[in-house]
Amino acid sequence: MAAWCRRKPQFLILEDAHWADTLTQAVIAEAPERIVDLPVLLLSTTREEAWSTAADHPNVLTIPLSPLDARSMPQLVESIWMGPPPANLPSFIHVKSDGVPLFAEELARHLKERFATGESDANDWRHALREGSIISLQDLLSARLSSLGEARRVAQVASVIGREFQTALLSRQIYGESLELSDALQKLIETGILRRRGVGRAVAYRFRHVLLQEAAYDSLLSAA
Repeated sequence: MAAWCRRKPQFLILEDAHWADTLTQAVIAEAPERIVDLPVLLLSTTREEAWSTAADHPNVLTIPLSPLDARSMPQLVESIWMGPPPANLPSFIHVKSDGVPLFAEELARHLKERFATGESDANDWRHALREGSIISLQDLLSARLSSLGEARRVAQVASVIGREFQTALLSRQIYGESLELSDALQKLIETGILRRRGVGRAVAYRFRHVLLQEAAYDSLLSAA
C-alpha cells in the first residue's frame, strides 16, 4: 500500500472480510496503524467482527448496516421484475428473506422465472418454494443453478477456477464437452449469476456473489 500511495492516493476494498484467512486477518489488524500517514482509504465489509482487534483505533470508523426493511423491498423487487410485481410479492419476499439483500434478490429472480408471464399469488409462491425444497438461502441458490441447463455445467467448472475467471482458461477446462460456451455465459449473466468486466481480450467474468460461486462448487461435488 505504501508503494502504491507514492504514485497517487488509493481506495482499497476488502470484501467479505469474515471469510479472511489468518494471514489476511493479521493484515486487517495492522492496517489502521500502518495507513495513518498514508493517502489511502480502506473499505472493508464483513458480517462478523473481523475488525474487532482494530475497532477501537481512532483511524477506524464502523458503520453498522441493518437488514432491508419492508419499505425498501418494493424498490428492490421492481428493479428485478423490470416493472410492477404482483401485489404483496415484496412483503412475501421480505418475510421469507428476513431482509437479507442477497436472499431477497435471488428469491425475486427465482419467482420471476416461474411467474413473470402470468398471474400468481402467495399460494403459488409458497408452493414453488415447497416444490423446490427451498428453506434457506443455500437451498435457493442451488435451485436456481439447477434450472440453468447446460449453463449450470459452465458455472460449476468456473467455480473451481475462482470467483473471477477469463474465457480462455474456462474454455480449456471444458474442452471436449458439447457446450456452447458463449451462450452459456450469456445466460449466466442474464440470470444474475455472473457479471462481465472489461472489454476485448481483457474481458473477465465474476460470480455476482461468493455464495453463488460456493453453491456452484457444492453442486459439482454433489454430482460427483
